[in-house]
Amino acid sequence: MYSASQEPKIPPYKKKGFWLIAAPVLVFFVMLMGGNKDVDSDKASKTEAALATAEAQVNQDPSAEPVSVEEAIIPVTADELIAEYSSNELRADEKWKGKTLEVSGVVRNVTDILRSKAVNIEGTDSWDLHFVSCELDPEDLESAKMLNKGDQVTVRGKNSGYNQVSVNIDHCEILGVPAAQ
Repeated sequence: MYSASQEPKIPPYKKKGFWLIAAPVLVFFVMLMGGNKDVDSDKASKTEAALATAEAQVNQDPSAEPVSVEEAIIPVTADELIAEYSSNELRADEKWKGKTLEVSGVVRNVTDILRSKAVNIEGTDSWDLHFVSCELDPEDLESAKMLNKGDQVTVRGKNSGYNQVSVNIDHCEILGVPAAQ
C-alpha cells in the first residue's frame, strides 16, 4: 500500500525506545529537584528557634528549668476535626496540618490495608461518611488488637491532612486501651 518513502511517520513518544530512555531521565530530574525541601527546612528552623530560646533562658537564669524542644500536643475530638475539615479544608489545614494531635473518639474499625495498619475513629454521628484514620506504628499493634468497634479511644500522632473522606494522622500511638473482655 505504502512505498518505503510514503510510510506514515510515527511520533517519537510512541516508539518503545523513547520511553526506555525518557523514564529514567525523568526520574533523575525529579530526584535532582530534591523533593519537598520546605518540610525539612521548616522543621530545622523550628528546632533552631526552640534551641535558641532555651539557650537564652539558660544564659539569663542558670537555675531555670530546661525548655522542651518538643512541640505542643493539641487535644481534639474526632467530631471537631471532621467538622472543620468537612467545612473548609484550607482553613483546617492551616490550623491542624503538621501538628501533633491527641484525638479522642469512637473506634469505627481497625484495618490492615496494603500493609498499613490503622485505627479509624468516628465522631458521635456513626452515619457520617468522614472519619479520622490513624496509621499505627509497629509498637502499637498489640494495643490495636485490644480495640473493638464502638470503644472509646484516644490516639496521638501527626496530622498529615485530609483526603476528602478521612483526616489522616501518621505515627499514631494508642493512649487508652479498654480493659480486655
